[in-house]
Amino acid sequence: MKVFFRIPAMFLLCLLFFSGPQAYASGPVNDGYISSILRIYEKKRTLGEWEVMGLAANGRKVPNRYFNAVNKKMKENDGEFRLVTDCARTATAYAMAGKDPARAGKYNILNGIYQRDDLGSQGLNGYVWSLIAIGGRPQPAAAKWTGQSIAAEILKFQAEDGGFSLVLKRKAADSSSDRFDMTCMAITALSRHADNAKTKEAITKAFAYLEQNSDQAFLYSESISQYIIAACAVNGKPPEGLIEALYAFRLSDGRFSHTAGGEADNMATEQALLAMTAFKTGGYVYE
Repeated sequence: MKVFFRIPAMFLLCLLFFSGPQAYASGPVNDGYISSILRIYEKKRTLGEWEVMGLAANGRKVPNRYFNAVNKKMKENDGEFRLVTDCARTATAYAMAGKDPARAGKYNILNGIYQRDDLGSQGLNGYVWSLIAIGGRPQPAAAKWTGQSIAAEILKFQAEDGGFSLVLKRKAADSSSDRFDMTCMAITALSRHADNAKTKEAITKAFAYLEQNSDQAFLYSESISQYIIAACAVNGKPPEGLIEALYAFRLSDGRFSHTAGGEADNMATEQALLAMTAFKTGGYVYE
């Protein structure tokens, strides 16, 4: 499905005023910006899941020590994860790096989703990342959760204004940045399961919410990154000017800050890399 959207010109003018014209680069994504982050990650001895996703999404080899560490952790914990988001993040990184998450040593990482009783214990976050983790693969017959049932739970978190919130009872609370980010992530997760009118309508309403609230939420680079990732997952490209807006948060060492003019931030850098990669490839970044 295609959804058409725009971002307010006033937001871009504000960023230009605070960050200066040198922060912007016109046209396609700057490959050098991607490469500078990848070089940082390739030098690291210990990699986190988000860093692995960034490397894998750009076709870089993930060292065997990462998989060995995951397999060791699975063995130590008898294949269980305390948090469903940890399970989903690990399964996603494992699969993106070319390995089968159903075969992490003798364990199936995805069982931490399929057979979990408390999938909603972390609110919308747990459902979103579980849906991303299982992707389009067929679920086992004995699974307590399927892509369809998880998608149905995600839709319950959408308010009348189109936005999503982390906690169900707060779904119509306000237009804060956490709602903005959760709405983006919900769109991304649902984009691979938009095979019915109800889900398509939910995605369209969600994009309308993002457009209406972008001025406030775009104070943070992670919000811009999540918007780019969601837009590319659905439309193959983000609204015009959005990638340039992200560049306003780039620092001289290649990393990204949480706020314009702030210090380097690991999460901001990880999400910026995935956003730039999604823009470059023109599609769903968690393949």
